[in-house]
Amino acid sequence: AFWQDLGLLVPGLLLAFLDLYASVQHEINRFSDRHVDFYYRRCLGLEPRAMQRDHVAVACRLDPLVPAELVLPAGSAFVAGKDVAGQPMLFRSLEAVALDDARVASLCTLRLQRDERIEPEADLGYVTGIKARRLGLPASDAPAVPTFGGGPGSHEATLGLAIATPLLLLKEGSREIELDLRLSWPGVGVEGETKGPLGARFGRWLLDDDAGIFPAEDRRQFERLARGPRDRAFFNCAQALFEVALTHARGWFVPESVQIGRAPRSEVGTGGLRLKIRLRPEDPPIVGCDREAHGSHWATRLPLLRLQVNPRARIHPYSLLEGARLLETRLSVRVRGARDILLQNNLGRLDPTKTFTPFGPLPTASSYLVIGSPEASRKSLDSLALRVEWGGLPQNPGGLAAHYDGYGADQTAGRFTAALSILRDGQWQACAGVSAAQPLFAPVDAQGHQPARQRIEFDRESVLQHAWASDAPITAIGPDTRNGLVRLQLNHPRSAFGHAEYPSLLAGALSAQAKRRRRGRLPAAPYTPVIEAISLDYSASTRIRPGADRHQGPGPSDGERLMHIHPFGVAALQPDAKAPFSGVLPALGPDGNLYIGLRAGRLEGPLNLLFQLRETDAVGTDTRLSRPSLQWSCLEANRWQPLPPSCTLADGTGGMLTSGVVQLDLPELSMDDHTVLEDGLFWLRLSAAERPDAAGRLVTVHAQAVTLQREAGDV
Repeated sequence: AFWQDLGLLVPGLLLAFLDLYASVQHEINRFSDRHVDFYYRRCLGLEPRAMQRDHVAVACRLDPLVPAELVLPAGSAFVAGKDVAGQPMLFRSLEAVALDDARVASLCTLRLQRDERIEPEADLGYVTGIKARRLGLPASDAPAVPTFGGGPGSHEATLGLAIATPLLLLKEGSREIELDLRLSWPGVGVEGETKGPLGARFGRWLLDDDAGIFPAEDRRQFERLARGPRDRAFFNCAQALFEVALTHARGWFVPESVQIGRAPRSEVGTGGLRLKIRLRPEDPPIVGCDREAHGSHWATRLPLLRLQVNPRARIHPYSLLEGARLLETRLSVRVRGARDILLQNNLGRLDPTKTFTPFGPLPTASSYLVIGSPEASRKSLDSLALRVEWGGLPQNPGGLAAHYDGYGADQTAGRFTAALSILRDGQWQACAGVSAAQPLFAPVDAQGHQPARQRIEFDRESVLQHAWASDAPITAIGPDTRNGLVRLQLNHPRSAFGHAEYPSLLAGALSAQAKRRRRGRLPAAPYTPVIEAISLDYSASTRIRPGADRHQGPGPSDGERLMHIHPFGVAALQPDAKAPFSGVLPALGPDGNLYIGLRAGRLEGPLNLLFQLRETDAVGTDTRLSRPSLQWSCLEANRWQPLPPSCTLADGTGGMLTSGVVQLDLPELSMDDHTVLEDGLFWLRLSAAERPDAAGRLVTVHAQAVTLQREAGDV
């Protein structure tokens, strides 16, 4: 009975024990809280913060009917609807704000990615990808994107170098283009503090023609990073550095034959890269740049050679070329078989597409042939030659010499020559050397036949001295033409091809035969030169240095120049005192970049920007050490000018970790024809040199932001 009664008491005892234990448990569980409370209250002397009134940031926009600027005084009331009791909720501005017409019109991001898992880029500090994104102006409910670029939806940034020059007007024939990029590596030495970063030294070792300047220890390190000998590494990396394209009528033409090698060290003691491009006769003509076919951002009508960074290269070209400086480019072209030419002799114009008599039906010593090429006339030539195919030549053995048997000694020799001359500044300049008496016909071959084809080459020194580029392409031969023409004038024999003396020779021969009453050989009818086909061979070259804009002719400047291809535009290379060197590729700045385009009549002084961020994506909000390091810059004359820290008056975002207002005090900004970004806007850049991923994701940005606080009675 006792154990039965005890069994009935056990549940009650257990419940009593648990009730008593709960009070002890409560005290034990408060130990951590009491410890924190003791530390902050007793040791540090801190007290809990009082209740805070609600804060909100709003973006304002001026009514078009109000003046261009409006000062909103501190304490201005804003109504944010009604509370649960039906009373209006009032918010008031904390400080006076000057509102104007500035508004955010465009947003872009650019991110230089560095993947630590990819070698040797990780060891060299190289970028592994460059991502760009053009956001326009996202709405407040738009999807959030990484504030400093990258992420899904971004694309590979376009980056490179473009060359505009009339030398690239290449319509037809077999065409070769050779481009030398002359490079230097300032600050990249071989000893002491001047050695430079490892990545810059590796780039010089790989690309420079004189790699022997590096000590053996460095060379071994570079070979280990390149996973092989230098020449093999160069072939693997350099052959895919650029995507090469040329302007043609329907867009960009990508040639099939492109070779990249090292350029030998020049007379100025620098090496670099050499590109060889070959165009076949069936490839399309290379023409001038057209806004519709090639893009409105190209401020030139000259043909373009575009070297665009290949993101699929073995090592990303941006970092490989980052330490190099571009001293000059040397461009040369060689053309064989250009048939688009203009012809005229002393009787009038001729059609080169048909068989024609270059010196007329009755040539004399004053007969001439003038030749012009719309393509070659735009270039200062290095060499010039004509390829002529004669028609109707005598077929008998001995050629022209045998044909003119019975004529004078000059014709009997079979040597017919012309004096070559070049038009320079409206005056004919006689060529020297062989060109003063250029043979029109090739010597007879081994079988004694007169070859139909002849190559008439102009004296090289005369070409270099007189073959100047014309201001505009030649469309017709006339008295106003001042350059770009060549002339062949008969100068031997004096009686030319014997047309004037043939009647008397024939009459004399017939008379002599009549007296002897015996038939003999009569003199043959003189040969009238006929050309069945004619084409032009020439070569030309130029040197273009950064900052050069060699304009030819009247009107707005459109001379040959070098241009950097930026992710969102292009810009001519313009070195100045602050940046005396220009790189092969444009400098992009820090790894993470947010570009803000503002539309305003004038931009100077205070500017409040409201950043709407998705805070849940921010990393490390509990410590300042993990926040991104930020730098503001403004765009002036296509260059980014850093703003001093004093221009950032307040940062309500905590370093782009949470939504808030950033207050800036800007100097007077210029809107002068920006070409690296959309024109007609003022541009600011917010950059994160370190930890760009620590920021929250961006939804949108608004100008004319005002910070409001709820009235105390409405809390």
